Amino acid sequence: MSEHSRDCPEYWARAQAAQGQGFAEMCAAAARVAMGLLGWPPDAFWQATPQDLRLALEGRLGRASAHGLGRAELEQLMARFPDGA
Repeated sequence: MSEHSRDCPEYWARAQAAQGQGFAEMCAAAARVAMGLLGWPPDAFWQATPQDLRLALEGRLGRASAHGLGRAELEQLMARFPDGA
């Protein structure tokens, strides 16, 4: 296992396998999260490591539980970040 793959959150690997995404698509998805949800400017995103992004997301959204997202957590997130304008 390489140094970078050890830093990369497990969910990126699962997302890539499940959706058949390539590296460019994964970077675009991560950039949308970093810039849209966290408000990072592009240069901050490109200088960050996957570990930096994971920690920032945990700081913003809370730490992911081992059991995954439950209905109550989903409803809290939906209330906190509603769809639409």
